[in-house]
Amino acid sequence: MAATALRLLVGVAAISALTGTATAQNLTPTLQSRETLVPDNRPAAPLFRGTTAVASGFSGNVLEKPVLEKGARRLPDVAYRFIDPDGVSVTLTGISDMGFAPNGHEISTLPYDTLKARDVGQVFGIAINDKPQPDLYLAATSAYGLQIVGPDANNDLLPDRLLRGQPDARWMAGQFGPHPDAGPGSVWRVDGMTGQVSLFANIRHDGKDNSGPGLGNIAYDRTHEQLFVSDLESGLIHRLNLKGEDVQQWDHGVDGRPVEILDPVIMPDITGTDITSPAFDITNPDTWGFAEDVRRVWGLAVHGGRLYYSVARGKTDRPEIWSLAIDSKTGRLLDDTVRWELTLPEDLPRSEVSDIAFTARGEMLLAQRGPRKGAFDYKQMSMAGEAAIIRFVLEDPEDPAAKLTPSDWIWMKNSYDTGFAMQGRAGTGGLALGPGYDGRGRADMRSCRGTLWTTGEELRNRTDLQEALKPGGALPVDGLQAQPVDLRQAYNSPPWVSYFLDQDKSYPQDDRSGWMGDVEVLGCRGGGGRILPPLLASNTTGLPNSPDTLPQAPDLCPGGSCLLVLCLINPSLCFGDNDPAICADVSADVRCDTTTGQYVVDINAQNQTAAALDRLKMLDPSGTIAALPAQTSFPATTTLPLTGLSAGQTGQIDLCAFDSAQQSTGQPYDCCNTTVNFRIPEAACEVKEQ
Repeated sequence: MAATALRLLVGVAAISALTGTATAQNLTPTLQSRETLVPDNRPAAPLFRGTTAVASGFSGNVLEKPVLEKGARRLPDVAYRFIDPDGVSVTLTGISDMGFAPNGHEISTLPYDTLKARDVGQVFGIAINDKPQPDLYLAATSAYGLQIVGPDANNDLLPDRLLRGQPDARWMAGQFGPHPDAGPGSVWRVDGMTGQVSLFANIRHDGKDNSGPGLGNIAYDRTHEQLFVSDLESGLIHRLNLKGEDVQQWDHGVDGRPVEILDPVIMPDITGTDITSPAFDITNPDTWGFAEDVRRVWGLAVHGGRLYYSVARGKTDRPEIWSLAIDSKTGRLLDDTVRWELTLPEDLPRSEVSDIAFTARGEMLLAQRGPRKGAFDYKQMSMAGEAAIIRFVLEDPEDPAAKLTPSDWIWMKNSYDTGFAMQGRAGTGGLALGPGYDGRGRADMRSCRGTLWTTGEELRNRTDLQEALKPGGALPVDGLQAQPVDLRQAYNSPPWVSYFLDQDKSYPQDDRSGWMGDVEVLGCRGGGGRILPPLLASNTTGLPNSPDTLPQAPDLCPGGSCLLVLCLINPSLCFGDNDPAICADVSADVRCDTTTGQYVVDINAQNQTAAALDRLKMLDPSGTIAALPAQTSFPATTTLPLTGLSAGQTGQIDLCAFDSAQQSTGQPYDCCNTTVNFRIPEAACEVKEQ
């Protein structure tokens, strides 16, 4: 490709069609808005609307139309593709009511608010404080690539996209936000009371702004009302107060490594990237100026009075987790308390850990993001299929085997699948814990950390399961997956007991990766969630005017040795605050009908009241079960064929027992509600010869 073909457009030094000279007055409205982005005029209103999933991702690109001189050659379309200033960088989606229990389907809910590239640029890390009207914090990123442009050398009224740095290069509009002081080290704040966006802080080191690598993640310390931010250029962790002031910096390379008898690694005098140098290459992340991997910190989490953080490489070539204590009075990081926590096992990808969270039990969950990739065409931002969700538990100090391992943490191979394909490693680096859900998909605030949310790509796209997945929504879902945190791979692989939510409903068919970023959930406050018991006894029953209970489905837990799925989906089963009168006794049993070669569910529903309940309505809220009668007589013993469901898939039937005479009046009538949740066994159902 010729040198001019390597240039694209992005800012806009517009050229007068008459004189051929560039003047600010001659900028067309389109070009002027691209060169100097103006943030959206957001209405003044509270930011959050109840339980919310906040997700970050690449805002996408848009094809601009060049104005070509007579006889000029048009470059390939990719030369005219720029970061879309009106593309969505952050979504806020209500997740308080999914409508049905998790069954592998896509949730159709649209975001109630978005932040565009023209508002905040490209961001990855997300944090939410705990004010009555919480504020949102967002960290600038290079996770979706670094795009630069130069002046309009070919007179097409568009800035030239650049593959390599040059003396007059600048960041493409939409890369790092609209504020004149914004850049790769920017932290943005969205006011919880007004929804207005402002530049909260610029992370610096040794008096210098971040030059390009950007920030890693951001974590909120609710005890001391402060934030921690990781800097991918310097490798430092910065402690910020809620005024945006940088009040402390922690250097793992210098102060952490020696604790494990490792040589300190200092920050070089010359760090970062120089987009004015031809050495800078947007397709080669090695030229972007990241800190050396043995001192580069990304993932952060505050837990148990300590700050946990990930390091790209430590004692070996594997990522590690370290921690240090936070002073209980001042909030300072205490240098003499640093300790190595764990090294990722060899069986896991070597990808960096970009996010950390802790369950109600104190289990450590880690999210990896695939290795960085630079992309001139915006498609491949990271390597797909190299990002696992990993679970570690603290070992029992009374266990003699505990003394045989250097770490206090034990890797639990039975972790979680993200997505149906890529061996469950379709993640993109974000995870969060949110409220659990009851049997009808309503957020249950008694289980504050009952649901694991992860970011990922191609989440529902698996070739051998396409026919089973298609009825539940789109296949190439790039966005979020939600699954019960206590339901792991042994009982949820493939992850049928999950919700899926696409970030922007664009469902691209091209081969893209790494477009999704981080996720945080605003849910219930002040509790660590409830720890579920290992087993739930016998069948449960319907409650008057309450759909909160689930009958047992024996096939969900072969052998009875697992945490019962139904209890995980609906914590109110295990932790009912009341003991209301039972109105129906319902049992459900999934079995193989060997005469038809099809799985069926036998439902037995009996009246437990003196009320004249004589009819039973049945509803599949997801519309998956093909042959479901609208209603039948009550009490009922009925067998329903589970057509439309595949091996391993979950299903749900909502039941309502009522008095037909009361219904015939046309007035509201009483309904004894209950919900049957079940799962199709993995084994095939075959016809048995007589």
